Amino acid sequence: MQRFALPVVAVVAAGLLAPAASASMADEYTPHFDPTPRHVAFIPSDGYTETTEYELLGVPEGTVWKQTGEDTLRNKAQLFNGELEYVDKPLGVRLNNHTKETPPQPGENVIDFMVRVKFPDGSSELFPQQVKLTSDDAFYYNPTYVERITADPGQTVTLEPANKFALDLPTNAQWAVTGGEGWDWSVDQKTGAITATVPTDSYSSASFEVVTTFADGSQRRDWTGVTNTGVGVELPPAPEPQPAPEPTPAPGPAPEAGSSSAQKLALVFGVLAVLVGVAALAWPQLQQFLPKL
Repeated sequence: MQRFALPVVAVVAAGLLAPAASASMADEYTPHFDPTPRHVAFIPSDGYTETTEYELLGVPEGTVWKQTGEDTLRNKAQLFNGELEYVDKPLGVRLNNHTKETPPQPGENVIDFMVRVKFPDGSSELFPQQVKLTSDDAFYYNPTYVERITADPGQTVTLEPANKFALDLPTNAQWAVTGGEGWDWSVDQKTGAITATVPTDSYSSASFEVVTTFADGSQRRDWTGVTNTGVGVELPPAPEPQPAPEPTPAPGPAPEAGSSSAQKLALVFGVLAVLVGVAALAWPQLQQFLPKL
């Protein structure tokens, strides 16, 4: 059978008219987490913030994702969910002071990472991600004093705080110190250092409570103290004993009610009786001076 060659133009036209392969979902969508900076509150008992959750945005229903397998437990931001398997859960993120990296800083902390996204059509791809977190100043700073030191009477000591975490303590915090009754002490409002002198005339020790208020109003609280050894203490002389006060005499019995009025009546009747008796005696004498009727 004789074959006829097709013109080149016809072959090219046929190629142009062939249906193009459809793009995969991995090419059509741009998965991302909310890039708006978020504030996460600190947890006073440890070096973490609360965990905030992000939904994966910009993907069709049925999309799943997972992390790349990186261990983030010692990063400045810990990532939760999707560590090993594809999930359709939110991504959990929290700041972490217990890190081998550059520690979290006041202000916005930018966290860059990758996630692998798998779409309903079976296509998948790695996508770069970024979220931003801020927290309270009290998350970055935890002033901690030595629990207690020992000193002799007359000795002056300084109790200086240090940040429990990596950053230097700020110089614009306010330090409110209470305690130390009977001691001479002061606090440096720039550093939080407490300078105290052990009294020479007392065996008393001192305890201090320190509340640190940072520029944003968040607070930390700690305690410290000085134990007085009492070595060489000179107690003040005991006061002279005072004589006992004279006893107050007991009051006499109160007069009976109505006795005063009875006494007055008896006196009046007595006077009248005397006058009547005098008149009776004088009456015969008075009659001779009276006119006869």
